[in-house]
Amino acid sequence: MNAAADPVRDLLDFIDASPTPWHAVAETVRRLEAAGFRGLEESEPFALGAGDKVYVVRGGSTVIAFEIGTEPPSQAGFRMVGAHTDSPNLR
Repeated sequence: MNAAADPVRDLLDFIDASPTPWHAVAETVRRLEAAGFRGLEESEPFALGAGDKVYVVRGGSTVIAFEIGTEPPSQAGFRMVGAHTDSPNLR
């Protein structure tokens, strides 16, 4: 589904797939990978470069995702968004 075409339906689909924080992380990872993100292991060294789209899962109930810009943050700035599903849960 194209989320831009029906954002309400997309949100409802996400909530249906996410009765717990662990399910929410799994659904988020599925969507990130569909959007071209790749997973990293915190315990392994990794190198990042301009344009990389990556995520890390911690403990199965936390996901951190980011995209490295192509311009220096001092020129382009940066944006950050946070959310949580732990209390109350989405259901």
